[in-house]
Amino acid sequence: ILVLSYPVEMRQLLLFGVEFVKTFAIVYPLAQLIRVKVVQIAPVQGASMWPSLNPDGPQQGREWVLVWNYPFSDAHRCVRVGDVVTYRNPFNAEQYVIKRVVATPGDVVAVRADTAPMHGAVRVPAGFLWMEGDNSDNSVDANMYGPLPARIVDGRAVAVVWPLRAQRWLRSEVPQRVEKRIRRTQVQYAD
Repeated sequence: ILVLSYPVEMRQLLLFGVEFVKTFAIVYPLAQLIRVKVVQIAPVQGASMWPSLNPDGPQQGREWVLVWNYPFSDAHRCVRVGDVVTYRNPFNAEQYVIKRVVATPGDVVAVRADTAPMHGAVRVPAGFLWMEGDNSDNSVDANMYGPLPARIVDGRAVAVVWPLRAQRWLRSEVPQRVEKRIRRTQVQYAD
């Protein structure tokens, strides 16, 4: 770099700029890698997870959650009943969804009576999960489209981090009104 002909202040500024660009070239890709593969903070929109998330209602603002990402293809095996998970909407890949895992392979779920086109009871097949919003009156979830492949789960929401007054750990428990519709089995995960 030809910096010798510039005044001292300009050389210092130019050297600072070069160092800044070099640092940014290292830090930014590393931060993106961590965000995609390790942890991220994501907004929760809508009322489907009320009252667990956005307890004041979606009109009062939205909460942001800390999500531990599952970086490996078989990490979905770590998902347990009650976990709040994120995944890409299977019908709109531009949109992420946050729901609670309420049933795993082998469990039998009684589909909510008010939903269509599904009716009756559904046994969750191997390699699939049944995920629902906590606010069943305002949730487009497995009751509408059935179980989804477990491999689509990207991560697990573990805590609310914003707003500061609402910070808390998320519980891994299925709401009682949902639990009543599920018959649990002891079937282990199998692909």
